[in-house]
Amino acid sequence: MSARTTGRIVGALFLLAYVVYLAGGAMASSGSASTVVLSHVAGHQLQISAGTLLMLLNSAAVIGIGVLIFPILAGTTRTLPTATWPPRWPRG
Repeated sequence: MSARTTGRIVGALFLLAYVVYLAGGAMASSGSASTVVLSHVAGHQLQISAGTLLMLLNSAAVIGIGVLIFPILAGTTRTLPTATWPPRWPRG
């Protein structure tokens, strides 16, 4: 795969990650935004679950960005891609 194709896929994954996380966060928070939390959550369980799955899909997109960009960064210098992995682990 060429660097240009990889760049396009990485750009699409960035956009996908933003959209999916925003949509998932909005769904999850609107389903649980109430003063009587437990009764409201029970009524919106599907909406909260769908929002949570969308937020997990964001994590998969972020991992995909790292996997795709690693060979390109490794081609320039070996220390750069290796140094960027540990700080990104907690962010997932």
